[in-house]
Amino acid sequence: MKKIVLAALLIVAGLGSEVMAEPFVFTAIPDQDETRLRARFDKVADYLQDKLGVEVQYVPVKSYAAAVTAFRNNQVQLAWFGGLSGVQARLLVPGSEAIAQGYEDQFFETYFIAHESTGLQAAKVFPDGIKGKTFTFGSKGSTSGRLMPEFYIREHFQEALDDVFKNVSLNINLGERLALVGKSGAGKSTLLKLLYEQRRGDAAIIPQELGLVRPLSLFHNVYMGRVHHHPTWYNLVNLVRPWRREVDAVRRVVEPLELDEDKLFEPVGQLSGGQQQRTAVARAMHQRSGILLGDEPVSSVDEHQSRVVLENLTAAHATLVLSLHDVDLAMTYCDRMVGLQNGRIIFDRATAELGSADLEFLYQKG
Repeated sequence: MKKIVLAALLIVAGLGSEVMAEPFVFTAIPDQDETRLRARFDKVADYLQDKLGVEVQYVPVKSYAAAVTAFRNNQVQLAWFGGLSGVQARLLVPGSEAIAQGYEDQFFETYFIAHESTGLQAAKVFPDGIKGKTFTFGSKGSTSGRLMPEFYIREHFQEALDDVFKNVSLNINLGERLALVGKSGAGKSTLLKLLYEQRRGDAAIIPQELGLVRPLSLFHNVYMGRVHHHPTWYNLVNLVRPWRREVDAVRRVVEPLELDEDKLFEPVGQLSGGQQQRTAVARAMHQRSGILLGDEPVSSVDEHQSRVVLENLTAAHATLVLSLHDVDLAMTYCDRMVGLQNGRIIFDRATAELGSADLEFLYQKG
């Protein structure tokens, strides 16, 4: 359900000149391709500016969660939302209201798609036979892929999802920044390894044990992030006498992480724990993958360096899944939180809906 939500303060009568002097900012349907978004919605900005007689700016977003956060913080005053994100936005901004809805939305229907091996047949009644099967939803923030099917399942069985199905899988949208939270042993590392096995071809990982080759230099460990992009002879030469272009490329990665240049050719085993961890971070960044999986990537650095690392990771990777013990950092740098306990996902919510106190129960003893 695509809805436009408008902040109430912008629709009340008698807007003063002080308010009118501020630009009217809107966002629209999320997409990873900012160029495509601007090609579509810069035209809308021009139209609105002409009709409203005020400066109008369009700001692209990569996910509905990001749009909700921007709306809550009054960084945008108008936004296209899905059905679920539209409800979230209105709850977070009292007085906001939906002013338009796609005509076709009222005719949407929910379908459950089963593999032929299940033996389930097409029917007009709810399929009781899905109970006990393995089931996967669409995106957590999707009305059609999650909200509506979950509603029908709960309504029909009058049971929690974990009691209906053998397994409910975790779905992550490209462009999301997701934090896995929970105390040690909750299952965060196991989940990250499973995710990496599924997306090994287009994901970089920062393992908790770092996976560095201690006798080799900081440079060579970071270079390994792209070793598979070069032929064997090239890598062998680089091992003995590093290519200038490769040294420059690694230097550009490590400098923002505040790793001293004079450490570049020092054996990584002689570096401090924090420096080793940042070396592993640099290796993952040097891989230049769109997806980054990090298992406690800031556990060995101080608060300042933690923020430096996370800021660089969020800038370098479109999609992030991070296991983090520091709840405040998780809430600052991630837009979705998944809580684990005893190997089970016990909640999956947008960061905008949570406060630190909401997560305290995850870390209680017992």
